[in-house]
Amino acid sequence: MDLVEQDTEILVRIDLPGLDRDDVSVDVRDGVLTVSGERSSDECSERDGYVRVERAVGRFQRQIQLPEGVDPQKIKASFDRGVLELRIPKPKARQPHRIEIAAPALEGKAESGDSGTR
Repeated sequence: MDLVEQDTEILVRIDLPGLDRDDVSVDVRDGVLTVSGERSSDECSERDGYVRVERAVGRFQRQIQLPEGVDPQKIKASFDRGVLELRIPKPKARQPHRIEIAAPALEGKAESGDSGTR
């Protein structure tokens, strides 16, 4: 799973080789995004009098705590060639905001008529 924080969104990519879109479920509940599904595949090959059978089965689940204020209705999901991509817009309060640093105030400013020497 790759998780990349960008300026306005969080991008999540999960490799799910051999799975179809219908094998995967994405849900949000109480600020937690859950990706789950079930993998079941049988691969059988016969060669030179031997039969080889491999089975990859099992449920999987990954959870991500979302930043406070994320609107679940705005999360976009796509699935292409075994890669699930989620785009999670950051709430406005979580987007970067530049704070200007004020110049220091000058202490003991010279008064008019004062040469500044003592």
